[in-house]
Amino acid sequence: MSDLPSIVAVTVDDQPVSLRDVLHAWKVAGHLERLLEQAVQDRLIAEAARAEGVVVTDVELQTAADAFRKTRGLHKASDTEAWLAERRLGVEDFQTLVERPLLRRKLAEHLTRGQVERYFAENRSQFDRARLSQIVVGREGIASELMAQITEDGADFAALARKHSLDSASAPAGGSLGVVDRKKLSPSVEAAVFGARPGDVVGPFKTAQGFHVIKVEEILPAQLDDKTTEAIRDRLFEDWLRQRQRRARVQTPLLDLV
Repeated sequence: MSDLPSIVAVTVDDQPVSLRDVLHAWKVAGHLERLLEQAVQDRLIAEAARAEGVVVTDVELQTAADAFRKTRGLHKASDTEAWLAERRLGVEDFQTLVERPLLRRKLAEHLTRGQVERYFAENRSQFDRARLSQIVVGREGIASELMAQITEDGADFAALARKHSLDSASAPAGGSLGVVDRKKLSPSVEAAVFGARPGDVVGPFKTAQGFHVIKVEEILPAQLDDKTTEAIRDRLFEDWLRQRQRRARVQTPLLDLV
């Protein structure tokens, strides 16, 4: 018989809530399966790292720990101690917190060595980017009229975006969206943007937000820079992890207990 109902996870107004109740709530919400899947992936990564001889050195761990503390403003040892105490974590917990993503990254680098360049060569266009600006309005007629003002009358796109665009994030910046990855665009927008020349205005395109008029500021052909290399490595490693997980003999008895 499981002891889960007898373990108090939390009390509310002095009334106990059992660990089983908490786990059951997570199960119903779908959180428990995700937590168990993460535990499975962590175990598979650790096993693969051991098999491949991939280890995190003390120097790498210290460097990662220093970076972790810096990004969270934990400049003093007492700051780190307080941060851990607030989360009821110990020193070993902190090491695990830092080491796991580092081990994952090192294993990914090891398993994908020599594959990134080939993947990029075969899928280069997927990593194209474009610098875009947009105007979002509520009606197609308005969008078409704004397009005519820009393409036929030479109206300033940025000024029209500030005046008319419903997108509160980009409107103050003259509609600027910055650099957008090709894969983040819908098929119709992608085809229009990457079939255009810098300075062209395309659209209107209908989305849940309204009708979009898009200006192509700059086309940025894919380059195998650090960002693209990391994106490809992550993609290849996720593919490996999914395949490894499908082959693994995974059982989840906890789901039957709650």
